[in-house]
Amino acid sequence: MARNLQNYSRVEDLLDIKEILHRSRYEWLDSHDVINIMAVQNNLPTSTEMVEPFKEGLFLFHSGELTDANDWDFNGDRVTQPALPIYYQSSRLPLVPLDIGMRSNYWRRTYYPAGASQFKIAQYIIVHLPDDVLSSDDSGMRVTVLNTGSSSEEEESGEEDDSADEEESGEEDESADEEVIV
Repeated sequence: MARNLQNYSRVEDLLDIKEILHRSRYEWLDSHDVINIMAVQNNLPTSTEMVEPFKEGLFLFHSGELTDANDWDFNGDRVTQPALPIYYQSSRLPLVPLDIGMRSNYWRRTYYPAGASQFKIAQYIIVHLPDDVLSSDDSGMRVTVLNTGSSSEEEESGEEDDSADEEESGEEDESADEEVIV
């Protein structure tokens, strides 16, 4: 069975990651989130079957297992900040838009912690955006990348003007961290 970790946010052993599990419903995981989830992986249910098509959620798999049977448009391998490297693959499936002037995509990110880990995390989100909202990958999701003192992160991400994305998410980051659409 594919076990959505988001449904386990009230389990006593998982209270430390409750906020991460909730936030993963509408926001991509960052390095710290993945590390915190992996720290309690022994308390998490592992998915033993593939995720059903177009199901949203957060799933823990053994690293060698397939997460789903979808035919994804592969968007590339990426890595988060160098201080806490988490490798991930970003993939999408274009969907029929909800309305004229909109675009809809089904997104998957598969996170692989640095080093030899026996697990990976797969995150699935459906995103609907107006055609006029620009994003480097159309996911419309934000990731907070901790400011490591290097300005190359923004350049490497291919970030475009994201002022419309801030309006879309309805949230503003008030910390000193950089926000990068990845």
